[in-house]
Amino acid sequence: EVNIEDFVKNTVHDAIDKLNATTIKGGEYPVILENGFGAIIFHEACGHGLEATSVSPKLSCFTGLLGKQIASSKVTLIDDGTIKNGWGSVNIDDEGTIPSKNILIEKGILKSYMVDYLNEDVMKHKITGNSRRQDYTYEPTSRMTNTYIAKGTDRIDDMLKSIKYGIYCKRMGSGLVNPTSGEFNFSVDLAYLIEDGKMTKPLKDLCLIGTGKEILERVEMVSDDLVIEDGYCGAESGTVFVTIGQPTIKVSKMMVGGKDE
Repeated sequence: EVNIEDFVKNTVHDAIDKLNATTIKGGEYPVILENGFGAIIFHEACGHGLEATSVSPKLSCFTGLLGKQIASSKVTLIDDGTIKNGWGSVNIDDEGTIPSKNILIEKGILKSYMVDYLNEDVMKHKITGNSRRQDYTYEPTSRMTNTYIAKGTDRIDDMLKSIKYGIYCKRMGSGLVNPTSGEFNFSVDLAYLIEDGKMTKPLKDLCLIGTGKEILERVEMVSDDLVIEDGYCGAESGTVFVTIGQPTIKVSKMMVGGKDE
């Protein structure tokens, strides 16, 4: 399904842009996160905080918030282990439960956690079909499957036009997350400066800093160009197949670490 010619052209274009990239002074900026792998922030800083593994022992910043507004009304976050041929899909989870489409956050309201058999009674929460493990050498526990932000109705052109001076993050790099507080720090592999509603020069040496709750509350616009990416997730029950995804989104402001030359 991969168009090799387009892939090569895009890779070369990005490489040339990075050769000419400049730095920007750190501070708070409006940020656009491109669709697809931009969702790594939500996977790490929000998704893990909604797994029973951290909610049940009250280690998550989202513990005890069911039914409460924890995000912008623009945010609907879904974990769906039933997507046909999905990289993170399962026919049956590792405790024998049939998976389902779980709406975790609906228009900003926390609707569900991801719960395994062990934590069903502790949390008084129905099992969601999210119990997973790498193989028989690990005990199964609650894990994500295919996790994504649902499509919105905003236009990318309108996102750009709404920003006088900000950052467009095209591709995310690696990062660190504190699962208890939701604090994160992610490098940005490729980004562009937004000036007066238009992308101008490429940027380098950037990182995004914040918390999961903070970014959820600041999602201001969500487009309809949802892309889901394949990957792996490592945790206490080993490494499992997952997907992450999102449409292009605008966050009203984020702390951006930079370098003023």
